[in-house]
Amino acid sequence: MNIKIGDHVVVRMNGYTRSGKIDRISIGVDRLDIAGESGPEIDEYSLELNYHGAISYGDDYWAYFDQIMEVNDETV
Repeated sequence: MNIKIGDHVVVRMNGYTRSGKIDRISIGVDRLDIAGESGPEIDEYSLELNYHGAISYGDDYWAYFDQIMEVNDETV
């Protein structure tokens, strides 16, 4: 599954879901930086690569890559 800035996502958060548009994607380049806070920000990413990282989305929310349940490309 690919994600990119502007895609609409549904995210699993502790038994409930949230949704919103992706504002930021960052990947971790250090094994201790699982949210990618000190890694590069990118415009597009393939989740199959299995890097650690996170997205910012919606009303000031964030989520790890493995919490993303659904992606809808807003350009379709």
